[in-house]
Formats: sequence, structure tokens, C-alpha cells
Amino acid sequence: MPSHRSIYHKLAFLMGFVAWGLIFNSALASPIVFDLEDQAQTGFNGGALTSLTLTHPQLSMTITRPGAPSQFDIYDVNDIENATFPGDWGVRSISPWYSNAGTAFVANFDRPVRSVSIDMGDFGGDPDDLFIEAYSGIDAAGMMVQSATAMLPEGGSAFTEATLTVAAPTPEIWSVRFRGGTESFSTPFGTFSIPNSVYYDNFTIAVPEPTTGVMLLLAMIGGLSAVRRRS
Repeated sequence: MPSHRSIYHKLAFLMGFVAWGLIFNSALASPIVFDLEDQAQTGFNGGALTSLTLTHPQLSMTITRPGAPSQFDIYDVNDIENATFPGDWGVRSISPWYSNAGTAFVANFDRPVRSVSIDMGDFGGDPDDLFIEAYSGIDAAGMMVQSATAMLPEGGSAFTEATLTVAAPTPEIWSVRFRGGTESFSTPFGTFSIPNSVYYDNFTIAVPEPTTGVMLLLAMIGGLSAVRRRS
């Protein structure tokens, strides 16, 4: 019959193996995509929203635009006559056009996540500088975990887009701050500043999935404690 010490060592080994499996499973967790297609249109620039909460069984995400102006809309892109969004954008996106001043968006999560991707796009009349920043606290507070930038070229009316992604080695992102637009744009009619003037869609978030391995690990811990008490 195996000794208590032998059982203790086997349980310790299995706990380590299961813990490694949990980490591996988290890395392979299926992403959650909020594509806004289930949201009602509010218009192009009426400013109907100051907050938008999107829910999934594993995650809730709340988008706001802190500061002034704080309003935004959900826009039906079928209203745009000279072009259409790519197919993966569907017919709903976030429109900042109530005011294209510099107020950035913030998305808060109800649990820490590993990565966040956002599609940002515009119709090409002006160049757009894009950024996303990930934070360890809600409301874009705490430590900045990672940031990413991109640029959309100007010219014509064709729709261009970029996907910006921020990620962390472990689930520690509680919020992201993001914006895209033009700080300075010269035209024959003057120089304009429209720093929040792109559309946002397809919020893709990697969240470690619950797994039965967690229960197995807890059971092993209980068994290990029982063996130690008997020793």
C-alpha cells in the first residue's frame, strides 16, 4: 500500500500538471466578440448615448466617453450613400460624430481580460491617427499595461480600417481607452481639428474560460490537505 508520503508527492505532481493545463487552456480561450449588430440605431450624430453596456455570459463591457462632450451614437451604415463598410463590420458601429472633439472612449470590463482588439475605420477624406491603451484599473486608471497605434491614410472616399490590439501575459486588463481622428487637417477652406472622427466596431476580448480543471485542482488541494493531516 502506498505511503502517505508517496500519495502526497503524486498529488503535488498532479496539481502542478493541472495548473499548467489551466494556464494553457486560458491562452486558448475563445474570444468574445461584441459586433454591435444587436443594438438599435440611434442616428449619425444625435448624441443619444452616454453609456453602452454589452453583455455576454462570461463578460460585460461598458463603453463611455468621459469628459465633455460625452455623447455618441450607434449608426446604421446603410445610411451612407457613397460607400459601405466591409462585410465583417455589418451595419452597426459606434459613431462619435455628435462632436468630433478630442474626448476619447473608455471601455470597462467586469472582470480582468487578457487582450482587447477594436476595429477602427473611416472614409478617407482625411488622415486618421488611431490609438488604444490598456489599463490595470477601471476608467483607464492604474498602470498602463500596453498601447498600440496605427494610421489611416487620406485620399478619396474609400473606406479604410485597422484593427488595434492590446494584450497582457495574464488577465490584468480592466479597461481600455481608445480614439481615432485627425489633430490637424488642412483644406482650401481652412485647417480643422477632428481628433475623434472614426467609426468603431468588432470589440474582440480574450477572457479565460471557466474549466472543470478548476474543480479538479480544488479537489486535489483538499486531498493533499487530508494526506498532510494524516501524516
